[in-house]
Amino acid sequence: MSEWILALALGLLAACAGSDSTGPSERDIARASALYQDAIRELKSGELLGAINLVNEGLEHHPASRELHLMRSTYGERLSLFEEVIESTEFLLKTDPKNTDLLERILRSGLNSGSIDVARKALARLIRAAPKSARTEALAARFYLENGELAKAEKHATRSVELIPKQTEAHYVIGLAREFAGDPELAIESFRRVIFVDPGHLGARDHLATLLLRLDRRKESTKHREIHTALIRAMPGGFRHFAPATRIHSFGGICELLPNWAFGHMELARALMQDGQLADAQASLELALQLRSSDREANELMASLMERLGETEKAQFYSSAAKSPWSTAEE
Repeated sequence: MSEWILALALGLLAACAGSDSTGPSERDIARASALYQDAIRELKSGELLGAINLVNEGLEHHPASRELHLMRSTYGERLSLFEEVIESTEFLLKTDPKNTDLLERILRSGLNSGSIDVARKALARLIRAAPKSARTEALAARFYLENGELAKAEKHATRSVELIPKQTEAHYVIGLAREFAGDPELAIESFRRVIFVDPGHLGARDHLATLLLRLDRRKESTKHREIHTALIRAMPGGFRHFAPATRIHSFGGICELLPNWAFGHMELARALMQDGQLADAQASLELALQLRSSDREANELMASLMERLGETEKAQFYSSAAKSPWSTAEE
């Protein structure tokens, strides 16, 4: 009798082991799929936390669900769920180890969570995956700058600039590294390069004004401080929600002060379009595109304007320009 009970127990153990090796049951997979659909509905309703909670529940049923890991990896970052983001992103990287977007996500999550070792390893993997990328070099520069490794920060930022010369953020990092290393003159040179490309760069204006004042070049410092203040007034948080007339006044003034600021002309055009001043909007957009012909957002805005004016062929032209692989976002 005892032998029969022992055999039965061994059989049950074998059955349990067998069921574990086959992964989740069909019922668990179906439940995970249903939770994923519920999470999508939560996202569409703007309930991000609710969606992530459903995703976590789904992963309990189906830990190897790629779609659930992808959702948690993509949206968890917005809720500062960095450990969960890293876990899900690492799962996704198992089948796509050179995906630079995923590696960047781990790098960001590591930095934001204070997990410097995680971030450093992600950066090393990113450099191996995209060794001659200006973006990778810029990310490396920012990483080393934030960790006080100033020589490395300047080295990687310089490499980034060598690949794409008009990179404002790379020049900005060089300026910061030089400033923190105690070389104000070279830092000023770098910050001037930033505002040559992007006259509306708040950080560069701020540091430039501060350094010039420190060197007792008060007149120059005052000019940059005034521009910095005017930029802040023109672009407070959520400025695009302000009434068109308010934005027309703000950006009209700042564009007179900074006539080579493509972003300013584009935002002026956006406000003019909302106010129904289409001819003036077109003139502002033409100026923006003269300064940055490959700017994706400016081309999209011009395509929209041309549609409103009934210029179908021109709308198609600008729409194609916005989708071009050479189009860029405002730097």
